Amino acid sequence: RSRVARGGRRHGADTVAGEGLTARLAGHGRGDLPGQQLREPAARVFALGIANALPVRRSVFDFLCSELAEMLLGATWVAAGTSRYQFEVNQWCLEAGGHCRTGLEDKLRFDPTRLAASNAELVKKIVDVCDH
Repeated sequence: RSRVARGGRRHGADTVAGEGLTARLAGHGRGDLPGQQLREPAARVFALGIANALPVRRSVFDFLCSELAEMLLGATWVAAGTSRYQFEVNQWCLEAGGHCRTGLEDKLRFDPTRLAASNAELVKKIVDVCDH
């Protein structure tokens, strides 16, 4: 079970831990990993490419993965690359053992030449990479 906790990091961490839920932490910076407040396992979302957030760079991605491995042992994670970066970041996630995030919420185009027909088409694109 997972749930979005509201009211700040400390309140959210206390709520999640108290209810026996898995914490799903979304963050855009490197200072928001409250590992001491959470029970394992946690689920982490790294958002890359959003305005005023972390850039889409492999070195940044690798840094976040290494920090997570040290701070939240056993955590599951996904890195979300927005817009034109979605497919590239999903490939990094697959290479590094993370989960993938895809869909029209983050990306409207299937490729540079046309819009995606549906969420299913974007999901199939990443599934095809997994099958090869």
